[in-house]
Amino acid sequence: MKITFDHSNANQNVDRAATSYRDTRTTRTERAGDYALDISGTVMDNNAYGGHGKTAEEVMQDAAAIDVATQTDFMTVMSNTMSGEDFSRLQQEGYHPGDMEIEEVVTIVDTIKAALVKGGTEVAGYTDDLDADTLAQITGSQAFAQELAAQFQAHDIPLTEGNVRAVKDAFERAMQTGEIGEGIVKYMVENRMEPTVDNLYLADHSAATDSRRQAHGYYAADGTGYYAKKAEDYNWEQLRPQIERVLEEAGLEITDENVESAQWLIGVGVPLTAETMQNLHEIGQAKQPWDREKILAAAAAAIADGKRPGEANLADGRSSVERAADYTESYGKISDEAVDLTVAEEKQVNLRNLTKAQEKIEAGEVTQEVPAAVTQRRQMEEVRLMMTIEANRQLMARGYSIDTTELEELVEALKKLEQEQNQKLFGEPDAAAAAGKAALYEEVQIKVSEIPYLPAAVLVQYIDGTEAFTLDSVHENGTALRNAYAAASESYETLMTAPRADMGDSIRKAFRNVDDILEDMGLETSEENRKAVRILGYNSMDITDENMDAVKKYDMELQQTIRRMTPAASLQAIRDGKNPLTMSMEELNQYLDESGADDAAREEKFSKYLYKLEKSHAVSEQEREAYIGIYRMFRQLEKSDDAAVGSLLKEGAQISFSNLLTAMRSTRKQGMDYKVDDGFDGVDAVAKNKSITDQILSGFPNLGQESAESGNRESGQRQQDSEQAESYYHMLAGQIADGLEPEMLAETNLTAETTMEEFADALRQQTADDSLEQAYMQEQIQSYRGLENVEETVVRELVAYKQPVTPNNLEAASALRRKPGALYRKLRDLEEGTGVSEGMRKADTLIESLTGKESAQEAYGEMQAAFSSVLDEAMEAPEDFLDLRTLQSCQKQLALAGSLSREENYQIPVEINGELTAINLKVLHGTGTGKVNVTVRTEEFGQITAKFSLREQKVSGYIACESGEGTVWLQGRQEELETALEASGEERETGSLVILQGREVGSEEYTEEEVNGGEGQQTADLYKIAKAFITTLTA
Repeated sequence: MKITFDHSNANQNVDRAATSYRDTRTTRTERAGDYALDISGTVMDNNAYGGHGKTAEEVMQDAAAIDVATQTDFMTVMSNTMSGEDFSRLQQEGYHPGDMEIEEVVTIVDTIKAALVKGGTEVAGYTDDLDADTLAQITGSQAFAQELAAQFQAHDIPLTEGNVRAVKDAFERAMQTGEIGEGIVKYMVENRMEPTVDNLYLADHSAATDSRRQAHGYYAADGTGYYAKKAEDYNWEQLRPQIERVLEEAGLEITDENVESAQWLIGVGVPLTAETMQNLHEIGQAKQPWDREKILAAAAAAIADGKRPGEANLADGRSSVERAADYTESYGKISDEAVDLTVAEEKQVNLRNLTKAQEKIEAGEVTQEVPAAVTQRRQMEEVRLMMTIEANRQLMARGYSIDTTELEELVEALKKLEQEQNQKLFGEPDAAAAAGKAALYEEVQIKVSEIPYLPAAVLVQYIDGTEAFTLDSVHENGTALRNAYAAASESYETLMTAPRADMGDSIRKAFRNVDDILEDMGLETSEENRKAVRILGYNSMDITDENMDAVKKYDMELQQTIRRMTPAASLQAIRDGKNPLTMSMEELNQYLDESGADDAAREEKFSKYLYKLEKSHAVSEQEREAYIGIYRMFRQLEKSDDAAVGSLLKEGAQISFSNLLTAMRSTRKQGMDYKVDDGFDGVDAVAKNKSITDQILSGFPNLGQESAESGNRESGQRQQDSEQAESYYHMLAGQIADGLEPEMLAETNLTAETTMEEFADALRQQTADDSLEQAYMQEQIQSYRGLENVEETVVRELVAYKQPVTPNNLEAASALRRKPGALYRKLRDLEEGTGVSEGMRKADTLIESLTGKESAQEAYGEMQAAFSSVLDEAMEAPEDFLDLRTLQSCQKQLALAGSLSREENYQIPVEINGELTAINLKVLHGTGTGKVNVTVRTEEFGQITAKFSLREQKVSGYIACESGEGTVWLQGRQEELETALEASGEERETGSLVILQGREVGSEEYTEEEVNGGEGQQTADLYKIAKAFITTLTA
């Protein structure tokens, strides 16, 4: 609304003055009728900002700088706000933060926090990064420490030392802030300052104590550009209508208190606008005295919003998520009648007015019936359907005032936001297609969450193979069966959840003779077999070997699919154009295998398994070996190409530990391909020269004893040449590996006769150690705490070379930059342990291949493949948890180096004066001029930086060495280098070549064009220049 004061000639408050005015403190232009501060003598010259247009290259550089700054902000937010609870939920939903873009992690964490607020979930046990004693020591008070811990827990933020110290500093500044007098208020309103801890502290130490300073200001008298000077006295009655309109625009009630506040603004010479009134009102809400709870709550809320504790708003101590949740709740309380009343009163249909109307209705103040506002009712319903906590939070971040935004505008904003989110989430530019994928994603989540509670008897519908075994089919048929049971008031067993106690009793009574049936059939009395008998019994089907195998296979396959179909897996499948609901279970699981959906989870599982073994001091070295061997065995048996289970089924032998170990040894001797060292897959790779069977028997020699029932038993064990049975055992092995924990294994009485199903039953009866789980969680999350300390140069390089800014890439890039040779020294040591140095040999070939982009990248790929092979082998048999972490770090560095190489940014292992290190080579293409940048560090010489440029066949360059000794060494090779450079191309000339002592030459920045420029005729020449320098350096 445009507010214009009515200034007639009779206005006694006006003395006409021909004074022009420009407020240079803000870019906001005050509207006619607003009161203006008298700034006589303070107008600033703005010429410094005029007359300079930016080139396209400068615009691109600015955009890159903004991108880097944005990524850095996200890194800070992730470091300071992601709690252990958030991290745990990320993993439960199938997300692996290390491999995700920082921005995406922050977005999902925000969604998790919103869900916690919506569900009223109490977060406990995950935020104790610091123990109570350390916390009290930092804060200096036990009571302060307890209150701080409570606020951090309530806001789901990590209790890290950095966060604690920052809050303590903010608290001390708040305590040092004096009384908020009129001078402070005026200073803050003039400068558009929110009542945050830092702003109040600054205003207290900056503002003049005389709030009436410069009271003789001006206000716009008309639209001519002239300003009217205020008189000493005011006719407040004449100004009252204009004041009320400003209050209404500001969304404030017209009360005597608010009118007096507006008069005070005019009196002290501050422009009276909706913004200044809102600002003044907000400052007024920050009432003193501030107690410890209020300050700490506001500081915790600020951190939750990704801000510094000093930015805590003392007028409204809620986080953005809490405010967003309150808006959602408030809209949920508005009735249709309140909408009708607001429209009838001709007021803006926004939350503030709707709430007032609702209060009137509830107070019985509305006696007359008002007509239904059909359009606004429909808009209200649309808002309720689309409004979520996360949507509100994003709207607020974009500057929307949700309580004052009109309903129609809010509907459009929510629609636009939903469309943008869908397009971004699914990588789909077409809005309609993105909406369709979003709807499919929601449908998948609903059906996957409902299937475990449907009747298990639905599985028999798929035995004959005529019905498509899909998630959609299982949900549809299971729902129909559930409704039929409900109509008949019959209890039923669910697919994946334990039945209620009363149902469980009735099921057990109905199937009292299950074990007898199994014994007559020569089958184990395992829980899997009992369940299969019950499922067949529900449907009055024959309990035959074939039907038992089929039910168990379908049951296990469905369980496996449901476990794997996390929100992250569903999202990726739909992004890839798949419909998880209509794909057969076999197709869906094959897709998940090929997409590597479980790779990161399995790697983390093995890491946690080793971590727990490290913490278990009661386990001997031999037992530790055996524990690792058992885990590896089930990961191996999970593979569909494993032959051990199949051979036992054909023989009619039990699937027991003794028989499994015998079968694995036997198939190895027959030349079967069981090589763990071929990529996490086998049984012949050695950990300390031990096979899986050797590892297991070193700690559990009794498992190798041949049992009385091993082999082709005559005690009733049937032969099974069934693909369904074999498939079932492969999936069961995977289920065991996924759930296996060292502390659970320690409580299991393993014997040679223990079968796979018995072992699975025993594990289901146990739970993981919560203290070890949380300890490992803290170990994991600490790697993300230091993200805000990553050098900006690292982020800039990732952005410039179009690499995803993920925690893993940040860690890898930092390591490659900080210790460039460490990766290859570790890889060399691993190769020496195998007796094969294929990777190092390929590295020598790479230098010889620096004659062009194609040859260089082909050679680089071969080197990467050789190093990856030896690294994968080592990761199958790490010495301990720390060794695995080191290997994982090497894997991340090697992967990033491979990605960067495709952008002509190479990490090349070289030997200089007998020391193995790594050269970083960047080939940059510019218009007319190509560049070669080389950086290398050695213990002997420190850092060496070389930069060469090629223009019209003339190569020039600078070389800087950190040490004097290295500089002398380089200068001794200058003539050799110049000769090599001249020989690198026909008609090549050497221009200026300077060798000096220094840290580096110029900056590390490079333009977008240089990094991503197309190949020109000079590309091969640039590679030859690089080869000439590297060859000279390593000769």
